[in-house]
Amino acid sequence: MGSLTTVELGPAFAAVRVRLALIGLLFALAGIAWWWTLAQMREMDNGPGSALGTLGWFAGLWVVMMAAMMFPSVSPTVALYSKMSRRRTPFAPLKMPATRLS
Repeated sequence: MGSLTTVELGPAFAAVRVRLALIGLLFALAGIAWWWTLAQMREMDNGPGSALGTLGWFAGLWVVMMAAMMFPSVSPTVALYSKMSRRRTPFAPLKMPATRLS
């Protein structure tokens, strides 16, 4: 029984690298979103009568908060989707999150 060569394992290594890069990107985006949320919310501790700002401010802050909570949990789903999809391209893992965000 022969051993696998580096040439035969090349696509598998590429898929692992893409998956790890995507997971790293998702964690980085989540960290940035949490940092930004905390920085913006520090000044809102003025009690129950404090104003929450305009609708645009609230909606923007809500989107950042949802991204911070959802990006880390979506990475296993993205990995599974890219593993199950028939077309094996480097951008296949990005297809599913892109359709969810649009």
